[in-house]
Amino acid sequence: MDFFKHKEQAIRTSRYLVFLFVLGTIGVLAIIYLFIFGYFTFSYGTLEQAWVAMNMYRIEMAILGGVVALIIVGGTLFQVSRLSKGGTAVADILKARPVSPQTRNPGEQKALNVVHEMSIASGLTKIPKLYVMDGEDSINAFAAGWHEDDAVIGLTSGAMEHLSRSELQAVVGHEISHIQNGDMYLNIKLMGIIFGLLILTYMGSFVIRNALYGSMISGNRSRTDPRALIVILILGTGLIMAGLVGMVLGNIIKAAISRQREYLADASAVQFTRMPQAMEGALIKIRDMSRTKNRNHLNNPNAEQASHMFFTEAVSKFESLFATHPPIEDRIRRINPDYGRE
Repeated sequence: MDFFKHKEQAIRTSRYLVFLFVLGTIGVLAIIYLFIFGYFTFSYGTLEQAWVAMNMYRIEMAILGGVVALIIVGGTLFQVSRLSKGGTAVADILKARPVSPQTRNPGEQKALNVVHEMSIASGLTKIPKLYVMDGEDSINAFAAGWHEDDAVIGLTSGAMEHLSRSELQAVVGHEISHIQNGDMYLNIKLMGIIFGLLILTYMGSFVIRNALYGSMISGNRSRTDPRALIVILILGTGLIMAGLVGMVLGNIIKAAISRQREYLADASAVQFTRMPQAMEGALIKIRDMSRTKNRNHLNNPNAEQASHMFFTEAVSKFESLFATHPPIEDRIRRINPDYGRE
């Protein structure tokens, strides 16, 4: 396996997917304009007249686009500000607890030693803090933070219990690769952007709910303009649809970015450990656990928003399109091309 070739390919693809994410954000504005155009078509009866009306209100359309963009940016900045503490903030959201360097728990001490070993092997300038997700029997891990200085590595209690030392080294090396390659910064930005896009859905629901409630109040019923109500309902519906479209596009692109970077992190972990069989063994254990009563999904209710940060799929997905990680079998074959051959 040519690890450097896989690194270069994954990095190029990730940059392209980030560009697609920006296009998806622009697509949200396009959805809003399409809803407005649909309303004008309904009101004036023809596409030509609807287009004339759009041109008549082009200044208002530009202002609306600017307002929507500000809402998305504001929601993004709000979420990012919540994560300003870096890895510690993400660990808190996931209800992970810090492991003391003075711990006397053998499993925790082994994990601390592995984090130190793999940090040195990778050339990190600072050892990440270790966190544990108690009560999670699944095999999983995450890396979070803005940069090396505030980076943390989280392990599920199941990872420490079920993995051998060499397999744990492979998993931790994978997460350290995310720190070394700057994936954490991108992951937190993606969390903020997706939250910003989702705000439109919340606003649309608020607009529709208040319009309907207002029209049903006896004191306002006679004064309610049916056409104004239709405009408000169309606006609210457009916001909801735009938010949903933005969320879907964001999750698709987030998943695609994450999948490419998982291949990169797997290759890097093998470089750090020089033991491809350790990474293969960890992935096989995860695969086998996933086939047993779906045991490898996390119980934490906040796992969804950080699903792209984990070592493997953390939550159940109905469609593979939204999976944040490549199929386990594909990851194993990247490590061992002879896997599954007779």
